[in-house]
Amino acid sequence: MILKRSKTYTNNKPYLFPSISSLFSDSWYLLTSRINRFFLFTLINFAILIVFYIAFFTLVAFVIRPILNPLLQPHPTVSAVQLLPTLIPAAVVLFLLLIVGLIIIGSVSITWMLLSIKEDEGIPFKKIFSESPTYIKPAITTGLLLTVLNMGVFVLFVLPSMASGIIFFLSVFFVFSFSELIFLGKKNLAAIKRSYVVGISHFKSVALRLGSLLLAYVILILMLNILQFVQSSVIDWISAIFEILFSWYAICYIYLLYQQAAQLTDEEKTISKRWLWGVAIAGWILTVLLIVLISFGISYSIKSGAFQKTIDQIASQTIQTGKSTTKAPTPNPSLTPQVKTLNQ
Repeated sequence: MILKRSKTYTNNKPYLFPSISSLFSDSWYLLTSRINRFFLFTLINFAILIVFYIAFFTLVAFVIRPILNPLLQPHPTVSAVQLLPTLIPAAVVLFLLLIVGLIIIGSVSITWMLLSIKEDEGIPFKKIFSESPTYIKPAITTGLLLTVLNMGVFVLFVLPSMASGIIFFLSVFFVFSFSELIFLGKKNLAAIKRSYVVGISHFKSVALRLGSLLLAYVILILMLNILQFVQSSVIDWISAIFEILFSWYAICYIYLLYQQAAQLTDEEKTISKRWLWGVAIAGWILTVLLIVLISFGISYSIKSGAFQKTIDQIASQTIQTGKSTTKAPTPNPSLTPQVKTLNQ
């Protein structure tokens, strides 16, 4: 689907990217033409999120309560430290389920939004919604693969405190993956690979335009924070609405950027991605090693009693600190003669 450009869109040199200002204006034009669909799909997505959180916290209570039940008795027979070997794995599994669930919901939401862009304005909402299951399964698997790849690279570089830069760097490579899925029918690794080729072929242009979108977001957030001093309750609602609207706008912006970059990229072009996969695998190996070392350290400290001693020391220091802060102030000796004189 080729979007009909707004009147402000001009590109006299088809082999170059259009200006950033035209990209901003065209994105607004696209948003206003699809805002009704975005609103309906967002309502559905919020309903799914509410159901998911209710189900998740019900599962948490079902799993965690039996583990903590010995501590809830009038006369506990075990300490909290003794329950950690069971509690920590359960908490890790629940956390992973939460992350996977949010990735699935996020992937479905992005699929709906891009389908809203793909179909012409006259297509009924029901038809778009009925066609979405065809794309949802590959969108979920693509989202999970992207998470695995991104987290592997992120973990390897997060130790030297390069987190924000790495996230932006990866976004240039993989931001078009879902667009490849929805508009060209590529799935899973094929969509990720093609997004990587498009992104790295025009790295400077894509990074500059993504950076401009990020800068606009930061400026608007700062403006809202300044206005918050005037009427915080109203600004909170405005901020929430702004976050939703800007997320819609960003989807339109990235789609148009994808369309521009894809048109300037040779369909047969391939670029080696071995270094990227190597970095991701190294990151996951490092993650596994860290988890094993931390688990071994916690297990050893529990068995040796060092963990319990540390907790007891922290508890005793906290109690002593509380007593010192509530201790009655010592009277000033210099004031004592004056008090006696007044009493006489």
